[in-house]
Amino acid sequence: MKSQTIQKTNPLYKLIFLLLFVSIKALSQPVIYSQSALAEKIYLQLDSKVYANSETVFFKVVLTNAINHEASLLSKVLYVDLVDKNKEIKITKIIELEDGFGYGHIDLTKDISEGRYLIRAYTKWNQNFKNDFLYEEYIQVVTSLITDNSISNLEVAEGKSANNYFKLKLNPYLIDSLHKRKLKVFLDYGKGSSKNISVKATKEKNYFLEDSIPKNTDLINLRFETRNKETFSKKIAVNNRFIDLQFFPESGDLVDGLTSMVGFKAVDVFGRGVLVEGTIVDENDNLITLFRSNHLGMGLFGLRNVSAKKKYFAKIKSNNSELQQKKYALPAIKEIGTLLAVSKAREDIVISVKSNYLTSEDLKLTTTCRGVNYHNLNFSLKKGKINLRISKKSLPEGVVKFTLKNDLNRPIAERLCFNERLDDRLVVNVATNEEKYRQRELVDLSISTKNAKGDDVETDVSVLVIDDELKGSIQSERQNILSYFLLNSDLKGTIESSGFYFSDGKAKYFHLDVLMMTQGWSRYKFEDPLTNQKMKFEIEKKLSVDGVVRKKLFNKKSKNIGVGMMTFGKHKTFQTQNSGENGEFRFYLPTEYTDYLEVLFQTSKYSEKSNYYKVVLAERSLPEIRFEPKEFLQKNKTVIAKFQEDLLVKETKVKAFETASDVTNLGEVIVKGYLMTENRKLVAERFGLPNTVISGKQILEKEERWSTGLFSVLMYSFPEINVEMDSIGDLYIDIPDSESTFLVLDGEVVERQDYPHVAVISSSQISSVELIKDISSFEDLFLEKFPDLNIGSFTVSDGNSTITEMSNEGVKFNSSVVAIYTKAGVGLGGTKKPTGITSMELPVFSSKKEFYQPKYVHLEPEDWLKPDQRSLIHWEPNMKIPETGKASTSYYNGDLVGKVKVVVEAISKSGELGYKEFVYDVTKR
Repeated sequence: MKSQTIQKTNPLYKLIFLLLFVSIKALSQPVIYSQSALAEKIYLQLDSKVYANSETVFFKVVLTNAINHEASLLSKVLYVDLVDKNKEIKITKIIELEDGFGYGHIDLTKDISEGRYLIRAYTKWNQNFKNDFLYEEYIQVVTSLITDNSISNLEVAEGKSANNYFKLKLNPYLIDSLHKRKLKVFLDYGKGSSKNISVKATKEKNYFLEDSIPKNTDLINLRFETRNKETFSKKIAVNNRFIDLQFFPESGDLVDGLTSMVGFKAVDVFGRGVLVEGTIVDENDNLITLFRSNHLGMGLFGLRNVSAKKKYFAKIKSNNSELQQKKYALPAIKEIGTLLAVSKAREDIVISVKSNYLTSEDLKLTTTCRGVNYHNLNFSLKKGKINLRISKKSLPEGVVKFTLKNDLNRPIAERLCFNERLDDRLVVNVATNEEKYRQRELVDLSISTKNAKGDDVETDVSVLVIDDELKGSIQSERQNILSYFLLNSDLKGTIESSGFYFSDGKAKYFHLDVLMMTQGWSRYKFEDPLTNQKMKFEIEKKLSVDGVVRKKLFNKKSKNIGVGMMTFGKHKTFQTQNSGENGEFRFYLPTEYTDYLEVLFQTSKYSEKSNYYKVVLAERSLPEIRFEPKEFLQKNKTVIAKFQEDLLVKETKVKAFETASDVTNLGEVIVKGYLMTENRKLVAERFGLPNTVISGKQILEKEERWSTGLFSVLMYSFPEINVEMDSIGDLYIDIPDSESTFLVLDGEVVERQDYPHVAVISSSQISSVELIKDISSFEDLFLEKFPDLNIGSFTVSDGNSTITEMSNEGVKFNSSVVAIYTKAGVGLGGTKKPTGITSMELPVFSSKKEFYQPKYVHLEPEDWLKPDQRSLIHWEPNMKIPETGKASTSYYNGDLVGKVKVVVEAISKSGELGYKEFVYDVTKR
């Protein structure tokens, strides 16, 4: 077999090739032919797919090369985004990678509304390959408030004309208790048909929507918006009998006179696979064969000697008369063509080629996997057919593509196949010190990893322990380390229940082969040729900040200007350099785990005149955001309902414990990560803790080019801090539902005449803006502002004449304080921005969060008063198993009884993968 070596001179390519070829050298002369083969694969192991909006998403990162799944030594920085259905990035985490591994978390807060979210991850290097190598997985966020009943009582009536009619009830109060008056409703019937409707409430404050729909409508996308801009959306199936049946002839076509296998897939109106069975008939209703799908709606059947003069149809067996009568047409039969069939025979893969017009022509078969060419077989047909055998061991495990080419080297048929190589897998064993446990009892867990030969293997392992009743079915739905690296990452589209194909650590070959035939199109464009073209995005080894120096007066890029960067993290640093030919500079940030780092830039060449130099930072390039407009793919009505019910039980038990224990519930007053500085302490002691905290980072993110200072940003982006304009054009803050609003800057009350100075403070100088409602010291503050007035009585005036004199004895004033904190912390005197200096907060590595679990070493009777309702019992993402192949860990069970599932995912240095599920019982104590 001939192969051609491609020479590269770029040092970066040489480094990448050296790293990639370490373990594929044992294969039969593989040749990298694709640019995409240089990419990195990213896998995130999530602890669940369903979360409450008060929980934490824990995840582990595994970064490998695309070819053989060895841990990547290239990128050291990973970006993880939480994206909502509006394609808005809600949270970004930057994760530090060490030898291809890392771990992190995303705290979900109450401002993360119920719904479906995308978690995506990428390295800077992978942005060279478009979106092909982004990691993407969808999660569902739920609350104990079951908003699913916001749309109910659907009725559909058949009309005599081209339309049907539907009626349903809307309940906006479940998502917005303060809603009043009309309700805005947006309807999308698909196929370009949509409308907006305004729905009025009945006297009983009910909302009923009635409308006509085209008769061919199967699904309605409905969204409503309350008066307070709260929204709820749902897909409504108006035709529950809908089944779409699609056919996929092996290698692409049905050919006259030849026998073929045909894959098929049946999906419901939501795109989920449904189990079907039925018959294949010809145009005269003669029975040809039977078919039956698996539980995911996929299957295959054979057709012998099909005729181009006939038409073939599928009929589904059903109790529904409409479905019974419906016929699904198979693809038309081609008069001439060539078929490529693949089957498994013990240690070999058998490739069969048949043609009804080629008899003894010379053809070529190429075998590729993940951008590497493993075989180029030249052969000749004998009487229009031939069988070829390829050893499974000559190919890696995973999705393999066989391409049949003619004598002009043009593809004429293609087939994907899953090559199962159990001898490339890790054998993972899990054992506990007891067969059964009681509530809150200590579990000792031992784990061992071996290769297929039985040798101990050094591996990187994660341990996930969950309540099987609540999260077990969710775990079976999500992709795992085997299904991702061997399946999901190499196929396009959403693979429903991908974990099913490797749930017991062994590939389910028949189901995988059906998947190859029905959804078997390659995810990566591995046909892109390997070139020496310079990559746009570099390998990111450290976090850095890029920018240019510009002359303020003319905004011109300026070279050879001194630039200094000071950081104020755990370890303060100071760096200097001169700007380059185009004014460019780059500083490397120190390693900090604080999410955001305060940084100050200063140019060394400026004067008191307006002609000074400023720094402008480059914006980080972001990949295009993709969000599939599909329902959460789990068959999850019962799962989500159970999750919400469980969440409600947990909240009820916790509240009961707090009430019984006299635990003070501070609601939303305590903010996570609230650093009690000296100024904050003064304000808290005098007025109370804040109800709302807006960070300086949030304010900077909302600042526009036209912003004139702090108040202008608050006015347009933060409605909770209500900014008004007086008669002479000055801005001031007035909190609704408060008789008085007082402004406090760095702990000192601001006089009214100084409001204009506060209004124009640069956003970059702000540390935070905080709202304190119903302050506890109104009288003291009132006397401080108006020392000559008697607090016992006061006069109310409209500005022109005195109206009346009133007494405030026994009256509770509803007043608020807006506390503004600057970075300098010394009030108005420290807010003047020095010439040539720019300060800001830059994103850095995510802060580390240790997984919390209680320790019940000595259980006392009072310990049982506090409930332990954990469904995530243990999470250990970074366990290292040494060369001895053995390691152990321990943890305590919670109060939940029943089955507990242990999930272990493992990967070795050479890219061997392992997965193991283990279940034990917990009984009542």
